[in-house]
Amino acid sequence: MLKLEPGLIIWTIIIFSILVLLLRWKAWNPIVAAIDERTRRIKDSLDRAEEAQKNAERMRLEYDQMIAKARQEAQDLIAKSRKSAETARDEIVQKAQAEAEAMAQRAKRDISLEREKALEEIKRTAGELSVNIAAKIIGKSLNAKDHQDLVRQALQEIRPLVGEPNYAKALFALALERNQLEPLRRELYEFVTTVEENRELSQFLRSPENSRAEKRAAIAQVFQSRCSPVMYNFLLLLAEKGRVGAYREIHQAFQKLHDKHSRKVKALAISAVPMAQPELDALKKDLTNALQMNFEIENRVNPEILGGLILDLDGKILDGSVRLQLERLRAAMYSRRN
Repeated sequence: MLKLEPGLIIWTIIIFSILVLLLRWKAWNPIVAAIDERTRRIKDSLDRAEEAQKNAERMRLEYDQMIAKARQEAQDLIAKSRKSAETARDEIVQKAQAEAEAMAQRAKRDISLEREKALEEIKRTAGELSVNIAAKIIGKSLNAKDHQDLVRQALQEIRPLVGEPNYAKALFALALERNQLEPLRRELYEFVTTVEENRELSQFLRSPENSRAEKRAAIAQVFQSRCSPVMYNFLLLLAEKGRVGAYREIHQAFQKLHDKHSRKVKALAISAVPMAQPELDALKKDLTNALQMNFEIENRVNPEILGGLILDLDGKILDGSVRLQLERLRAAMYSRRN
């Protein structure tokens, strides 16, 4: 049987107490601090894990929202693209229909224009045939006395054309004021020549059936890019005042003023047969009295005018020929047929 010794027990208790005190003095606080530090790290880790979980949940929600938004935007884009495609399709169809209709209208207009051109060509050919036949008959039937009578008649018709209308005076004064006499004279001559060479344009400008607005539009279309601003505005003024049809007389009056200003004029008298000297002297006297200038007159023969007289006063044309009268007859016939 185990026997307890009191002394051993006491020393054991004393030694254990001393050991506990030593441990408490030297090792207890570090151990407790280490345990507290570990407890704190574990708590921080748990807090961070919880925060990370919350962030992950928030990110998941944001991701879900972004996915939902992207899906909605994709659906909107698809719907918009579909609508744009439908709109483009409708526009293409409408444009195609409009273009088809426009092509049909153009085709109708072209057909109508071609028909009118064909009719006009037939009328013009008929008029030319009539005039050519009359010219041949007249050319064969006129004798010397007939030609002299026609020259005298042409002189009677030409004399009134040497007047000085206000429009010619106004243009001449403006040309002198701006020191543009020769350029404006050439432009006026080119205008008259262009109109005379274009029978349809000449008839259009001289016809009282066409409105002033229509004549202004025709002048703008043909001459705006070919004339100086001064001449272009002058032509528009003539159209506005209803005087553009008198372009021949205005040109002749302007040329008269120019000739007076230069005081030297060469005149070319064109006749179907040679003019006798008394006729040339009478012509020179009439021109000198009318225009107060000295003339040098040259007679040139051109059987194609058939009879009468054409005067070229240094670029100013006064036509009293039978050929012109036949041309006017043809124009009148053509106008009545229209």
